[in-house]
Amino acid sequence: MCALTWQGRQDVRVETKGASLLPAAVDPMPMMDVFDKQLTLRFGQAKVRRWVDDLMPLVSDPSDPLGVLDPRTHRLPLAQAPGAYAMFQRKEEGCIKVVLDPEG
Repeated sequence: MCALTWQGRQDVRVETKGASLLPAAVDPMPMMDVFDKQLTLRFGQAKVRRWVDDLMPLVSDPSDPLGVLDPRTHRLPLAQAPGAYAMFQRKEEGCIKVVLDPEG
């Protein structure tokens, strides 16, 4: 598995599962653009194996004690989109994800 993830402003990460996938993740990167823009690439390993036995029961629990099944924190009508964007940007009211419903 390989994914390019957006972690925030100026923080995009390539995440892979399995060391053999790292070349496949790096190959499509436009290295000359990375060089020209003076981007810094950092690599490391996530120590997830240590926590798998503790976390799997919590993640697979149907009662969802960690809140991983539905990351939505707010559901608002489309007309309130400007306020929803501002609320998300300022992280007010614990805003993580807003779903905007069309009116009608």
